Amino acid sequence: MITLPKVASSFYTHCNKCEQERYHKVIAHITKASAKIECEICHSKKTYKLDEGKNKVAKVKKTTKPSKKKSAGPSLEEVQNAKFKELYAKIGDVKPQPYRMASIYPIDTKIEHPKFGVGFVAASFPDKIEVVFEDVNRHLVQGRK
Repeated sequence: MITLPKVASSFYTHCNKCEQERYHKVIAHITKASAKIECEICHSKKTYKLDEGKNKVAKVKKTTKPSKKKSAGPSLEEVQNAKFKELYAKIGDVKPQPYRMASIYPIDTKIEHPKFGVGFVAASFPDKIEVVFEDVNRHLVQGRK
């Protein structure tokens, strides 16, 4: 008869998240034939079960975390998107300036960053600017020579 590994010991088995054979640490025994395990690389937690009839290890099931309840207010993403839309309505049709670290940008300038796309300058400091992109605000360098 195959037995479960001891708690806090490591053993080698397949990790569904890594999709490779990895060492897993036994966190706790749930029953005589199942244990809670954690991958030592990606730290995903699973239930490890013994298959008594075949003397093999059964499939490793991934446990799910309870979902967080959403708050009644708007999400951070929605607020960010609303700020971008507001600036787009205000400045919108102006051709964007290409972003360069050596250039200096005043507030309400529409810029185009090669990686982040189109954004609007919300704040300007001597050495940096705060730019509102559609997904997130970013601080970028300006006036660097």
